[in-house]
Amino acid sequence: MKKLTPRGKKTIQFDTGSYVGSLYDGVPHGKGMMKYKNRDKYEGEFNDGKLEGLGTFLYSNGAKYTGMWKQNKRSGYGKFTAANGVYYEGNYKNDKREGLGNLFYPSGNEYQGSWKNGKKDGKG
Repeated sequence: MKKLTPRGKKTIQFDTGSYVGSLYDGVPHGKGMMKYKNRDKYEGEFNDGKLEGLGTFLYSNGAKYTGMWKQNKRSGYGKFTAANGVYYEGNYKNDKREGLGNLFYPSGNEYQGSWKNGKKDGKG
């Protein structure tokens, strides 16, 4: 039977970084924050040690994603902003743009339309 860690934040170390937050049976579960050795950082919901639910991932290169996660992959609605200012707001599936979404460029150009397997699908 799994054990829920008592209330309060716990800190654990991994080979890839450190975690502060709720634990369930010794793994991240519930709300928490993971800081990776490569300087990436995730803050949000975990399920059985995986990024799952609503969360924000800050990439060490300056990019940022805020939205839904499933099994450590972007899945559902979210917004990704690249370090160069280009941003996408829309749906994801298995870590790729999928379904309806909008891509905006700092120049003012944009693509609003469908995406399939991470690529524009149609005229927009």
